[in-house]
Amino acid sequence: MTKTNKKKQIPAPPDANASWEEQAAYHEKYSMQELEEAGYLVALSEEEQKWIEEVKAEARRRIAARKARR
Repeated sequence: MTKTNKKKQIPAPPDANASWEEQAAYHEKYSMQELEEAGYLVALSEEEQKWIEEVKAEARRRIAARKARR
């Protein structure tokens, strides 16, 4: 008897035109590990990583400014 690898078939993620509800339902159903194993996760580019760091820095600045107003 031969063992067969029965990986869970995961449909492709919703596209950019999908509603927030559709996207949320998809990501609630499948874990990051499952998506990675299915080949749907892609590493961020350096430009994307830089943008995320800029957004985080701005969010921290705004939070600090709100706390300072109290």
